[in-house]
Amino acid sequence: MPREVPLPTRPEPEGENSPWRPTGDHTEGPGADSIASEVAARIDTAPSAPGDAMDWASVAAAFEHEASALGPRPAAAQLLFEAGRIYEERLGDAAAALSFHRRALRLDPGFLPNLRACRRLAMDAGDDALAAEALEAEATATADPAARSDLLLMRGRLLAGLGRDAEAREVLDRAAAAAP
Repeated sequence: MPREVPLPTRPEPEGENSPWRPTGDHTEGPGADSIASEVAARIDTAPSAPGDAMDWASVAAAFEHEASALGPRPAAAQLLFEAGRIYEERLGDAAAALSFHRRALRLDPGFLPNLRACRRLAMDAGDDALAAEALEAEATATADPAARSDLLLMRGRLLAGLGRDAEAREVLDRAAAAAP
């Protein structure tokens, strides 16, 4: 019988030491990503083994259902990101994971963990156009000038490989300008 993941039923009062305090690279307001953060923490600590009784596909489907119920909001993107993580890390289905990450990207183009996952999976799949798009969004959302420069450099190389030379030159110029 599949083991159920206990999900929170109601948030405790927020405070500095509260487990419901938002964490991560993105928030939509006070407590907006608290449930997604709690779910992510529980997924990270859940065991995974060849005989694992966890029905990960059902967990991902529940996240997808909750994301649909939330509508087009950044919190829904976080749930789709977590569903993508499950498909990649627990179910070994990179194509399905990328599909979830693409959907999350449309809902929240500045959510860094999703951008990173989308870029990595797109590059693994050979989808250089999507990887270049994710790199641009990631560079825009990244505060660190050195990291921004590195991301733009990768994007410029991808664009050059796609034959988009003029765009590649412009991006490489931006990479040089962003370098510390």
